[in-house]
Amino acid sequence: EELNLALNMFSADGLQTLASAAAASGALSNLTWLGLAANRFGASGAATLAGALAQEATPQLQYLDLGTTALGYEGIDALAPAIISPGLSALRELHFDSNNIGDSGVQEFAALTGQPGALPSLEVLVFSANNLRATGLGALANATLRGGLPKLTRLFFSANRVGYSPSFAPAAGPLRLGGLRNLVFLSLTANKIDDARLAEIADVMADGALSHLTDLYLPSNLIGSEGLAALGRAAERGALPHLKTLSLKSNLIGDDGLVSFARSVSNGRCPSCALYRLHVLHLSFNSITDVGVDALAEAIRGGALPWLHLLVVDRVTPSLKEVCRLRPDLDCSDPLPMPCRDLPEDKREACAQHEI
Repeated sequence: EELNLALNMFSADGLQTLASAAAASGALSNLTWLGLAANRFGASGAATLAGALAQEATPQLQYLDLGTTALGYEGIDALAPAIISPGLSALRELHFDSNNIGDSGVQEFAALTGQPGALPSLEVLVFSANNLRATGLGALANATLRGGLPKLTRLFFSANRVGYSPSFAPAAGPLRLGGLRNLVFLSLTANKIDDARLAEIADVMADGALSHLTDLYLPSNLIGSEGLAALGRAAERGALPHLKTLSLKSNLIGDDGLVSFARSVSNGRCPSCALYRLHVLHLSFNSITDVGVDALAEAIRGGALPWLHLLVVDRVTPSLKEVCRLRPDLDCSDPLPMPCRDLPEDKREACAQHEI
């Protein structure tokens, strides 16, 4: 059974009344899907919810959406009894987006998942738009490295602050992602990731992190030529061997980065070549001219990216058109409408959520 109570303006008191009535009637025992997004009940409401969940009122619950409910760090602490209880043992998808949880909240959540029996079935975790830095992402990685969240395969971390900034870069330390070994999907859309941060991520991936990843989303960041070149070099070293989708739209890449990337994916003989399994590559809105597009087209003509089915660039040059004619399975598309980075500040977060 499904219950969607999103956008109902429930307060903590309202949620208490609802939870009491539902628990008394046993109406939640068959519930598999619960949507509570955009209700603003805060940490007090989270404590009420945790009480019901910890008592195993919803033993079959598989989906829980707590996005935009004003949780904050305190909300994660209030949910602790539920997170570590058998009451959520069947939960497969959990949304915490847009709650201003912060790194301390994610660190608290990560610590809870390290306890025996905590969220053993969770596959999808959404922490987008929570003012999170690399520290928060690293905390999740460390938790999985210690055995927490054993089935986590999809992580949404969009609209945060994983990229460097003067206020936290010296204290943040290296970004450790080795624990996220089971991930197949990772979204870091709109995270202010620059060349330095992407180079660091690329080095970690070249050492074997995220080796099962099939989908990597990096749109609307600050990635330039050096960042894409670093990603290409990491792929040459064996990074991302199973990657099928790579989205880099709305960055700052330019021709030099794409030329270097094309060189990297051209090296080696397939199937041992870089990004051999890549199906989809988004490069639109990156100030890439015919020079960069033609370099990639020449690489594809020479046998690089043999499984590529969709390439989205700012301009389909005559050289690329010819490659697409020779490869009927390859769709070379013009870009979609305005990217998130070019929108007004108050609209970027919603756009980033849509972009994944």
